[in-house]
Amino acid sequence: MNEDRVNKDLILPVGTRVVTMVEVKSREGRPLRPIGAVGLVVKAPLDNHHPYRVRFHDGAEAALKRNDLKIFSHFQREGISGGEGLLAGKRAG
Repeated sequence: MNEDRVNKDLILPVGTRVVTMVEVKSREGRPLRPIGAVGLVVKAPLDNHHPYRVRFHDGAEAALKRNDLKIFSHFQREGISGGEGLLAGKRAG
């Protein structure tokens, strides 16, 4: 199933493995994680107007909006060619 067809209003539950579709930056603008970093949702918002809390393998966490994330299993199925954001060099500002 293509994630574009998944309801983007769906709140991802805690424990969902995700892939970042943007470069994760510090508050100062320094890169912390590249596009394609894998993490785990540790806190889900009540709605998609607020960010998710995502924890990475080293224990670091970041706040990311739903559009900045792709469900890991969907990313795996689609392969790298399905990750337009990865290939286009999409960046978070």
